[in-house]
Amino acid sequence: MVSKHLQEYAFMKFQERRKYYELIWEKIEESLKGCTEEEAVLMRFLYGTMPVRDAGEYDFSVFLSYVRHSLWLRKNIAWCRELREDLFLHHVLYYRINSEDISDCRGFFYGQLKERIQGMTMEEAVIEINYWCAEHITYEATDERTVSPMTMYRCGKGRCGEESVFTVTAYRSVGIPARQVYTPRWAHCDDNHAWVEVLISGKWYFLGACEPEEKLNRGWFTVPSNRALLIHTRNFSDFQVGATEELLGREDLLTYYNRTSFYAKTRKLTVTVIDRKGQPVPDAGVAIEILNMAEY
Repeated sequence: MVSKHLQEYAFMKFQERRKYYELIWEKIEESLKGCTEEEAVLMRFLYGTMPVRDAGEYDFSVFLSYVRHSLWLRKNIAWCRELREDLFLHHVLYYRINSEDISDCRGFFYGQLKERIQGMTMEEAVIEINYWCAEHITYEATDERTVSPMTMYRCGKGRCGEESVFTVTAYRSVGIPARQVYTPRWAHCDDNHAWVEVLISGKWYFLGACEPEEKLNRGWFTVPSNRALLIHTRNFSDFQVGATEELLGREDLLTYYNRTSFYAKTRKLTVTVIDRKGQPVPDAGVAIEILNMAEY
């Protein structure tokens, strides 16, 4: 179930975190003894890549619940079993989607959805799950914090970032690879937006979170995204197996990928900065900006 490449990566990243986990290291190691070999590899992967704060804030058992549920999906759900290993890790296993509070919730979501999508194709299930999400969550602007999917389920409302976290959680709970996509600044108004992408037969499709359509690659944001300055997604680790998407940059292990060309017409531009004599200016800084939120 886990490759040698993943075993080596997980062990290396886990050991690199030891200096940060000094106060909880022995407790983690002791807890790992109660895991199967596969569970231990995935737990090391999570502890080696997660935001360090999460390791101290949440109990070992919370992360183990995600590992055990994802391994069950890997063994029992065909569309999950067929996934490339890095796609499974990033878009089914991983417990964190954005900055939301974390709780043991995947089993709950699976229980809510399993009978509803029974016998469906993957695409049919994706559409049906989004209808389920819309039945439980409605949009309401809130503060900048991102509540947990379980809190969203109980209160029934949230902003787009929370709706997309909720919807991605629903998909991952049934083994459908999903991720949050984000444009930090619209070009036409003072705002931003987040939505969802799902992977079907090796191809990413988009949909509005809790905003169901009868077909994929539809949403009210389709036209505005044609003019977006930047649309990106991110993984919490740099573990790779196959070809990757266009890399935007990294913050330690947090890896950003450019999705702009999927939504808008793009082309590469070359910017040359020259002085009055026509000579290139060394180390010149170039800024490409839009006016948004009363600032450039």
